[in-house]
Amino acid sequence: DSAATSQALALGARDAGLGLGHSDLLLRGPVGNLFSAEAIVGFHTADHKLEHHLENAWLQTRALPQGFQARLGRFASQVGYLNELHSHTDDFTERPLLYRGFFGGHWLGDGLRLNWTAPTPFYLRLGAEKFSSSSTVNLKIGDDLGTSHSWQGGLSRISHAKDAQVVVHDPLAASHSHDALYSGRQIWLADLVWKWAPNGNNRNEQVRLMWEHAQVSRLHPTADPGMKNQSSSLGAVWRFQPSWEVGARSDWLRVNQAENSGGSI
Repeated sequence: DSAATSQALALGARDAGLGLGHSDLLLRGPVGNLFSAEAIVGFHTADHKLEHHLENAWLQTRALPQGFQARLGRFASQVGYLNELHSHTDDFTERPLLYRGFFGGHWLGDGLRLNWTAPTPFYLRLGAEKFSSSSTVNLKIGDDLGTSHSWQGGLSRISHAKDAQVVVHDPLAASHSHDALYSGRQIWLADLVWKWAPNGNNRNEQVRLMWEHAQVSRLHPTADPGMKNQSSSLGAVWRFQPSWEVGARSDWLRVNQAENSGGSI
């Protein structure tokens, strides 16, 4: 993934000029009949220097009963819609301001995940994650509408421990900071996705509409309890041929700064 950029975007991950975007080496497969595993080492340039990081290294169950599934290791949190997805599946060269401002672009962590998929005629998944200084709970629900339409919605809550920092990449593996610039002890996220493809065949043609919203509270011990940071993203993408897509996205980000610290929360 390489790109030439006329100027760096605010809170963006790409330098101005020619640079290497997210590129990686991936190892994935079953571990016996009971587990599957994945490991990803990523490479990119930042401040015109080549950096690397361990993105994924997890072990996941394949045969727990009653719709349960567990994952242990380093992985991307499943909050929101985009965060869990690998960056190579992104529709745009930079993630929305929501992710760049609140998660440093992509929130990874070392921890444990437990999901339960309900035995319902529609998709219903409840999940919880525990990282070193953070925890999440999330809900996903979705269904098909006829043969050409499908939708999915989600609601997630993140709780950070006191004075916790959202570290996106291993600080020992990279000198460039990918920490969240505007964070807080509690984050709520909502997401909604609608997809259309003729007779369900999305290979040749598909329309995707994606909306996400996040609200961050408990910004700082000295901040007004009612003070919040908020961000939304709305995007649309049309695949009109198997190898061609066109899309547009609009983002907004509203944040507060600490008056007594002289820096950003």
